[in-house]
Amino acid sequence: SWAQLKLSVIQFLLGLGRPCPEFNVDYYGNDIGLISYRVKKWQDCSRECQNREGCKFWTWIKKDDVNSDLPCFLKSSDSGRNERGDQEGRLTISGSVNCA
Repeated sequence: SWAQLKLSVIQFLLGLGRPCPEFNVDYYGNDIGLISYRVKKWQDCSRECQNREGCKFWTWIKKDDVNSDLPCFLKSSDSGRNERGDQEGRLTISGSVNCA
């Protein structure tokens, strides 16, 4: 939503943390679980993280191909943070457990 986007920008500018969510960013490694290959939205991936003990971060991947998988990876850490840059036909979105 617009309000959430404004809040994310303000928090980022004030140094209160990263944007929520982070687009084209992968929190590589530190997996505690792969929930599904059919998680339709990044918000659903975030909710899965909130419901899993030990989950602190998540990464969700969407590809342009309508038939492709939509994996949600649950993470214990964001120490593998990796900016992916422009990815043709693929969108990687990551966030913290509190980013919903």
